Amino acid sequence: MTTNRVLGLHHLGINVADAESARDQLVGAGFEAGDLFRIDNEGSAVGNGLRSIDMQVCFLRLGATTVEVIAHAAPASEAVAVAPAAGTTSWSVPRAGADAQVLDLPGVRASVGPTDSVELSWWTSDPEATGELLVALGLQRADDGWGFPGGRLRVAAADPGTAPPSVTAVGRTHLSFRYADAQAVHDDLVDRGFECVSAPVSHEDVIFWFFVHAPGGGGSLEVIQDNDRILG
Repeated sequence: MTTNRVLGLHHLGINVADAESARDQLVGAGFEAGDLFRIDNEGSAVGNGLRSIDMQVCFLRLGATTVEVIAHAAPASEAVAVAPAAGTTSWSVPRAGADAQVLDLPGVRASVGPTDSVELSWWTSDPEATGELLVALGLQRADDGWGFPGGRLRVAAADPGTAPPSVTAVGRTHLSFRYADAQAVHDDLVDRGFECVSAPVSHEDVIFWFFVHAPGGGGSLEVIQDNDRILG
């Protein structure tokens, strides 16, 4: 087995009901928005564990932090899950020279403000096994959490009996970490017994990504290889 080296947080992903509205709110909080575009290809469907997919996507950046806003054309008809339900997250994103501001995004406790680094929390049904996954992904055990370049992730026990939001549900979030070789990380995770949604999906042979399920029903993490930093 190899030691996977995480290069940092690539992006934070959030499913919303209206991509334009969410984009405008993030721009108002200081994010710089990229173009809003549509994704409906087979590879993206496979990578998300779906038969088909149709969604609007926008990437926005504030300093070193990137947020991916996703609006599915046919979102799952389920209530928005909130912490401490399984698979939910909270985000605290650095923004220099301004007071803290809470963001009105579905299902996630999100804020921007004068912090030194990205602070994340993740509620999972099996924190111990999730910690083993984070070790496999190259995150480092630190005081009160797991360290990665530029930030820290805290893992907490979810409310018993709660299940992670489905892939297309409004309010579903995901955490995406960047690596130099997505295929090598995928193969290593499979060797260790972790369940990946798919093999790495290629975008024009430049970006490669896949999702891995958290043990015990804690949602999904994304591994991405984006060496040219096209998206994040």
